[in-house]
Amino acid sequence: MSNIKFFMLAVLCAASFMNAYSQDTLTLEKAIEIGLENNYTIIIAKNTQKIAENNNTLGNAGFLPTLDLYYNHTGNLVNTYVEYQPPTAPREVNGLKPRSTSANALVNWTIFDGFNMFITKNKLQELERAGQTKARMDIELTVANIISTYYSIVQQQKMMGVIEEAITLSLQRLKLAQSMKSIGTGSEQAIYQAMVDANADSTRLLQQAALIRNAKADLNRLLARDITTPFEVRPEIPINYTLDFNELNQKLESQNAMLLTSRANTNIAKYEIDSYRSQYLPVIGVFGGYNYTKSQNPVSPARLNQSNGLTYGVTASMNLFNGTVTSTYVQNAKVQYESSKLTYEDTRLTLQNELYKYYNNYVTSIQLVNIQVGNVEVARKDLDIAVGRYKLGNINDIDLRITQQKLTDAENNLLSAQFTAKTAEIELQRLSGQLLKDLTF
Repeated sequence: MSNIKFFMLAVLCAASFMNAYSQDTLTLEKAIEIGLENNYTIIIAKNTQKIAENNNTLGNAGFLPTLDLYYNHTGNLVNTYVEYQPPTAPREVNGLKPRSTSANALVNWTIFDGFNMFITKNKLQELERAGQTKARMDIELTVANIISTYYSIVQQQKMMGVIEEAITLSLQRLKLAQSMKSIGTGSEQAIYQAMVDANADSTRLLQQAALIRNAKADLNRLLARDITTPFEVRPEIPINYTLDFNELNQKLESQNAMLLTSRANTNIAKYEIDSYRSQYLPVIGVFGGYNYTKSQNPVSPARLNQSNGLTYGVTASMNLFNGTVTSTYVQNAKVQYESSKLTYEDTRLTLQNELYKYYNNYVTSIQLVNIQVGNVEVARKDLDIAVGRYKLGNINDIDLRITQQKLTDAENNLLSAQFTAKTAEIELQRLSGQLLKDLTF
């Protein structure tokens, strides 16, 4: 009887540990909400996107004028000796303090730079779009990890239920074996066999509890909160059975964040060619300013010299030859543009390949789910029959354990197929750009 108490204690310890650290129910929707608000990767992605938005201004593109203010005041302490034309006598002054003051404001405005300011503005817009899609890509990856980790916990807890069911049957076997031994119809070996099986199931239960704790720690990390924060999850793993490959592939072409980012990089490379070509054209600007100067020198014929007024004009410049440097830049930019187009095509093909493989996994897993549902029902009926025959002494412990293990394997295979199907579904939604739009998991 002490052995039965030991096994029950192991079960109760595992269950109590899980209950102690699993109090509040955390829905997937709430987990995603917390992750979107707190996850460090998402916050950094949003900050990077904000920088790209801040950079997209007319000033950065070169459309706006510049205004500079200057002020200078100079003082000196000197000794001076001045000789004048006769009849004026020479003059010597010690400790002379001549001073000068100047101030001016200057406006410069480039009104034509070979259309480079327009090209730069278009490039800044593409960089902003690329920043948005890059941020979306990081957010999608993080959300996908949150969803997968959440359902991993659900799967692990369901597997724990399977182990608990196996332990219950093992303990029933142990009690039955002891009862049969007491009335002379059983054997000592049957008791030991039941004890070994119950011990193995209890060990698996403790190991499974550790897996669940680790998975919960992973989810807490993704939510950027204390890794020991207690929570419970909802026990369902809902699967969308209606995903269509052709529809997903079309959405991938138009909405996949990685592909949109690659497309934006191709456009930016095109603008680089135009930007270097603009250097072949002249640069024309206008300027205007206000100047003020004042100087004082006691020994000068003009003791005070002061002036102020406006200055304005037009500037024009054009490079005629710089050793073919600009031509080299243009040629290199063209090569880079061709490479960016190839990168885009390679990215598109890679993503299509991933979509195709995940869709195959998705379809196969759904088929396996359907098979394993029926297999679990059959295995459960087979176990019920085997338990009845064991009580009558028609089968031995090994046969009963094999039948029990078949049910456990069938239930685990069902859970694995469900989780694989869900994981593939999540990746299909992410690749097609639908993950953040379809947060109904």
